[in-house]
This record gives sequence, C-alpha cells and structure tokens, in this order.
Amino acid sequence: MSVPITTLNLPLLADISLPLPQVYPSSFFEPPSPNPPTPLTPIVQKARELIDDVLPAWAVNHSYRVYAFGLALAEHAGWTKLPDWDVEVWFLAALMHDIGWAPNSECCADGEGGREQSRLSFEIWGGIKAREVLLEWGAPRGCADEVCEAIIRHTESSGDIGAVTLITGLLQLGPSHDFRAILHPSYIDLGTTANIHERYPRLGLIYHFKDTLEKEMERKPGCMTRMWAPVTLAKVGGIGDLEGAQGRKGEGSEEKGNLGWLALK
Repeated sequence: MSVPITTLNLPLLADISLPLPQVYPSSFFEPPSPNPPTPLTPIVQKARELIDDVLPAWAVNHSYRVYAFGLALAEHAGWTKLPDWDVEVWFLAALMHDIGWAPNSECCADGEGGREQSRLSFEIWGGIKAREVLLEWGAPRGCADEVCEAIIRHTESSGDIGAVTLITGLLQLGPSHDFRAILHPSYIDLGTTANIHERYPRLGLIYHFKDTLEKEMERKPGCMTRMWAPVTLAKVGGIGDLEGAQGRKGEGSEEKGNLGWLALK
C-alpha cells in the first residue's frame, strides 16, 4: 500500500494553532546527509554542484534560504513527522527551483551569438530541466515528478481554493517569504531568520530579482511572470519592506540588518 501524499491548503495556513516557534541554529540548515545514505544522497550532491556552477551567488543563496525557511516552517508545523516527508526531496526542489534563471541557459538566451532562445516561462523550463537531470542522475520518477511540478507551480499566487502537495506548498511559501516576508514570526522566529541570513547572505537579492524579472518579461511577452510580477514588484518596488534584510541602506553593509520587517501580518 502506497503512502498517501500530504496536501496543504494554503489559505487555511493562518488557522493552524501552534505554540511559538523555537530558534533553530545555523547548523539545523545544513544540506541533508542521512546516515546511512539513501539513493537520493549522491543526487543531492550533484544538485549542489550544478547550482553552484550555473547560478550566480545571489541566486544560490536565495535557493538555500528557501530550503531553510521551508524546513523551519515544516519542522515547527510537525510536517517533518509525516510518513511521506522526505527532506532530500524538499532540498532538491528548493535548490533547483530557479534554474530557469541560469544566465547561460537557453531559458535566458536573448537570441544573440547564435544561442537559441526558449520561449518557455522560466518556471516551466526550470521544472522540465530539473526533471530531466534528476532522471538522468538516477532519481526515482516520483521524486523527479514531485520536484518538476513544485518548480512549475512555485509562482502561483491565487491560493483561493483547493490544495497542493506539501513540497509545492512549501516552494510557494519559501520564496515569497524570502522576497516579501509573508510569514509572521509566530511561524518562523526572528532569531531563526537572523541565523539563516547570517549563513546565506542576501547579496543584493531584491535588486537582482527585479532585473531578472524585467528581462524575462521583455524576452517573453506572454510568460507566466507577467501574471504575478507586476503585483510582486509593486510590493518590493521601493525595497522598503526588505531593507532590513539587505543591511541598513547601502549594499554590502556589514551591519546587522533590522529584522523587524518580518513582523508583517
């Protein structure tokens, strides 16, 4: 008998009654390395090497923060104790969710220099590419499919009805929290957030994010990004709500940011 797939109804997330979250140390967010290793363990290492090779540092750190935020939320909510929870699958989804932003990929090609440009939205291209390489590396089809769907759907934002798989739900919440601080400190403690940012600095994420989205919309007038980016960019347009995480006013500041921005409701 197969284990049922856990689904998450995102609109009802606010109704979850939980005690206050604990502060998770930086070591809690180490990339997973089960002992004994699982069939996915060497694939996790391959994914880390791939992401380091194809993505800029700001996008790599964003992917690791998404993993960390999702893991912290899942641990606090008790989802990591569910029978179908697999931290390695979550890690793969989080780490690979923005491979469509790889500067030298066909997804980001501008048609110059003989490089053929993909017309696929970065979410769709990224999901397909992730599934392709995971299967090539020997990942089970179920894992590859789960990661693929989560990546393709990670920018969905309507959330009015229905449910998504737990991995897809976390992959919608994690990036949104990293960009717009959507999760109240009653879900992720401010101390945890500080530890995550210390381990994986933002490196000017919001500025690169805006530039990347604008280029995606310019290259592909009918892309999925056009469905959600105008609203998202309007919310981070002045970068005021995330300045605390960037460091006080000034790129590259070594001062600790004011993480009070997470107190948004």
